Amino acid sequence: MHKAVVVARGLPFFGRKIVERVGTAFVAAEGRALLPNRFAAALAKESITERLPIVWPKQLPDFSSADGIKLFIRQLKALDERFQGDFGVRLGQVTIDTVAASFNMKDEDDNAEATKVCNVMRAIGDEIGALMAPVHHYGKNAESGLRGASAWK
Repeated sequence: MHKAVVVARGLPFFGRKIVERVGTAFVAAEGRALLPNRFAAALAKESITERLPIVWPKQLPDFSSADGIKLFIRQLKALDERFQGDFGVRLGQVTIDTVAASFNMKDEDDNAEATKVCNVMRAIGDEIGALMAPVHHYGKNAESGLRGASAWK
């Protein structure tokens, strides 16, 4: 959420200069009902009161079918046009929180399944020209890195 706010405003991100303001689509399969409050808190922290090019779809995309992915790409392209018209910025980031829940993964440890998910995200990002920003959890032991398949790395 913080990244969505700072890239929309062009504020530094962990000390790094933002070179292009962009909008964000935030796909949330977990905690979707809390998104308005969480984004309001992120805006309040930065003392931002104006609307920003940040949206979250009410309905989750269907990543399990080619038609569902094509529909999501069309929706993102329409959102890009809206952001350009309303805010003068392109859609530059699509956050997926969490990848496992959004893609309804059966086994996070399965490299083939993880690779398929990564390939779908890459194809979407390439088609719309935006960063796909997946959210994935660490395991119980943070030193061991991301949980599940090695393909995530």
